[in-house]
Amino acid sequence: MPIVSAPTPPAGNRSVTINNPSQSAGDWATLLNLTLNSNAGAIAVPAGAYGNFAANGSNGFILGVPGAHVPAIYSFQSLTLNNGAQIQVGRPGSVGCGQRV
Repeated sequence: MPIVSAPTPPAGNRSVTINNPSQSAGDWATLLNLTLNSNAGAIAVPAGAYGNFAANGSNGFILGVPGAHVPAIYSFQSLTLNNGAQIQVGRPGSVGCGQRV
């Protein structure tokens, strides 16, 4: 079997909790952990290496860029979805970001 390289470790050092749509995760390059609570909604996440992400309730994460010509690569130490939270995935060449996982 071929050797699989270890995932990229996260470089961020900040933990953020978002409770409503007016709040922001801030600089994604420094973000380590992200929690979505209350009415945060669906948050678009740029590709990168992150720590622990959790979504609660009807919130969720939007991964990938619909219609992109290259795949977006993500690395999470953990990704937790609770109580109906969702992940939406936009894949290269797709028209919309409606694929739910």
